[in-house]
Amino acid sequence: MIAQKQQNNLNKKIQMQNMIIIALAIVIIVLIVVSSTAAWYIRTKSDSTDLILSRPVNIYITEYTTGQGGETIHTVKKDILEDYDNRIYPGDRVKLNLGMVIGSADDPSSNAFVRVKLQMAFSKLGDNGVEEPIAMEDLRDQRLIEYQNEPDGEMWELIDFNDPEGKLEKNADYVPDYWYVLKTKDAYGNDIAREALDGQTFEFVNGFIKLSKTEITNKHANCSFHILYVVEAIQSKNVPDPVKYPGYGPWYNFMYGDVEDVQG
Repeated sequence: MIAQKQQNNLNKKIQMQNMIIIALAIVIIVLIVVSSTAAWYIRTKSDSTDLILSRPVNIYITEYTTGQGGETIHTVKKDILEDYDNRIYPGDRVKLNLGMVIGSADDPSSNAFVRVKLQMAFSKLGDNGVEEPIAMEDLRDQRLIEYQNEPDGEMWELIDFNDPEGKLEKNADYVPDYWYVLKTKDAYGNDIAREALDGQTFEFVNGFIKLSKTEITNKHANCSFHILYVVEAIQSKNVPDPVKYPGYGPWYNFMYGDVEDVQG
């Protein structure tokens, strides 16, 4: 009887120890899970805007005109330059009224930073049938054309995204990557990128190309103007300000880092 009672007591102690061990193990596991979860959350908190995408970034190219009341009317076009793909003649004036709109009624957009690239080039056919490029500046210096292709400097900042601070030593093979970034002023008067909001429209350039009536001759027949207009938007919530922090973020190919690497 005594031996049986001792055995029962021993079994109870073993059961109690096992329960304690199990309980401790559970506590340790819980602590590990909580710690891991907390560390993961803290680590990815700055990246949460990459995951919580309530809506995409949408941007459309527009051609704008002035209404009867003086208001600006933006017309969304799939190929805004399609009307320019035709024959032009000496004395003609080609309009370059270009802009963009953020989102649409069917496809709303998140807040975004916007950058624009407008490239114009001229080429003539050589004797071998190969196009030979001629700089637009040379045409203007020869008084063959007049043109205006620059936007309002108060609204757009010109940046070379391959050399944002202009510190690289350039060689003959260097190729810049120029874009105009939509900008505004902060409370201290400093230039910063402007967040474009859903439904907002922006004028990029109210420009033109005008061909001389007197200086263009038969030797310029069948020459071509090439116009490239590119607009690009990036969700502003999870990237550094491309004007305030040149060199940081995806537009700069993370030259100096990302959001976590900028101060403030």
